[in-house]
Amino acid sequence: MTRILAFVATEAGIGLLALNHLVPADDPLVTEGHWMEAVRRHYAGPLMIGRDGLTLPLASAHLGSSAPGKA
Repeated sequence: MTRILAFVATEAGIGLLALNHLVPADDPLVTEGHWMEAVRRHYAGPLMIGRDGLTLPLASAHLGSSAPGKA
């Protein structure tokens, strides 16, 4: 799954890959480090792990005219 995620993120040219809703969420043996390591095998761009309450600002310049609801 991380290989597909990394491929899509790379092809889309995203500025930041933020992972959230990770499963298993309640297993202390699966840490954020495990997720980072798995993604790093296939993705070299900016990466972070989201936590409850995280907000990420979106620059309107990235939305352009192809954003949903725009003509």
